[in-house]
Amino acid sequence: MRPAVLLPLLSSLIIAIATDTQAQTVVCQGSPIPEGFVIIAAGRSTTCPGGPPEALNTYTIKKPGVVEIVCLGSPIPAGYVIERTGSSSRCPGWRPDAENTQTIRKP
Repeated sequence: MRPAVLLPLLSSLIIAIATDTQAQTVVCQGSPIPEGFVIIAAGRSTTCPGGPPEALNTYTIKKPGVVEIVCLGSPIPAGYVIERTGSSSRCPGWRPDAENTQTIRKP
């Protein structure tokens, strides 16, 4: 996994665009998620606006592989189906007793 480098890009604050299924990038919450990308984690950055210091204000996004665990609320690209739900501390709304992820698969 490559570390994401945050570079504000005009007012949209989209950091970078990944070109393959292994590449990840970080965008500020509230920025549009590019078509075909999924949200795989949430985080915090001082380069993004929003909320108190402990609030999550970024999404880690990428193009999905054949099977991918995505955060609940992530866009699901055309051609993918949801196989199951689960829980991950990497996604918003994590609690041990609550589902906040979906496993998607391209049939």
